[in-house]
Amino acid sequence: LFRSDRTALHSAACMGYASVVLFLLEKEADPKAQDLTKTHPLHLACKFGHAGSAEILLQHKANPNVADDQGHVAINDAVAKDRFDIVTKLLEHGALVNVRNMAGLEAISFSRTPQMQSIIMKNDINF
Repeated sequence: LFRSDRTALHSAACMGYASVVLFLLEKEADPKAQDLTKTHPLHLACKFGHAGSAEILLQHKANPNVADDQGHVAINDAVAKDRFDIVTKLLEHGALVNVRNMAGLEAISFSRTPQMQSIIMKNDINF
């Protein structure tokens, strides 16, 4: 039997069902719920490029700087997907760009365009 400990909120965030994400949060779902790999709903919303779900989670106090079991934070996925909208929302909610994952990579390591590198550098305390 496969066990992941994912919640309904994880699933809704992963699929980008923003209205379901909002409904679940209004019914007291935990935006800080984690599965067996310490993945939070916000990680999934960002990984799959769902800006609406990500924004709702952030408005309901999801932590933008929480890392999964690999030290990976949500902004890394948003940067890798070149999603300026999601990166901007994460930054507005206090996301840090210089959190190193277990491979030693920070957000800028995932950027593919000069525009994204510029946004990351503007928000990096080391630049």
